[in-house]
Amino acid sequence: MAVQFGGPVRRRWTPVHARPAGETRHPLVAVAIAAPVAALLAVAFGGWHQVVVQAQSVAAMIGR
Repeated sequence: MAVQFGGPVRRRWTPVHARPAGETRHPLVAVAIAAPVAALLAVAFGGWHQVVVQAQSVAAMIGR
């Protein structure tokens, strides 16, 4: 185990405006946050073909 030689004590970062424990984010807000990041990653790593293939597979499975 590493030995700490003085200096300030590091504390875990906590957000200043943390949400109360009972309050949740609306699902559409979560989608609005996640969708652009997912699209950027799909473009960056060439995942559009896989998305299309998966969508066609799901559509065939539900009978469309």
